[in-house]
Amino acid sequence: MLNSKLKTPNSKLSMKHVPLRTCVACGGKKPQGELLRVVSRGGDVPQLDSTGRAPGRGAYLCAGAVCVEKAWTRRALERALKLKAPAPAALKEQILAAIEK
Repeated sequence: MLNSKLKTPNSKLSMKHVPLRTCVACGGKKPQGELLRVVSRGGDVPQLDSTGRAPGRGAYLCAGAVCVEKAWTRRALERALKLKAPAPAALKEQILAAIEK
């Protein structure tokens, strides 16, 4: 008899693990591919990470204007990225432009 924790011949082998990430603005958990990643490299100006693989501390946002506004009013990006200065307004515009694409 096979252990229930081991894969059995009837298990769904095609199921693949999808990493979940949390939006810093609303707290919702979504698959990593559905969220936008903002990255900060040790005190540099934060920037939008289009590849999702840039080195540095990352924070995830839902791809919606509501979450972007909420993150700015709550200063959620500054807190998640451990920034000492406020996030630049140009970053907000860059994120909103990426959402519209």
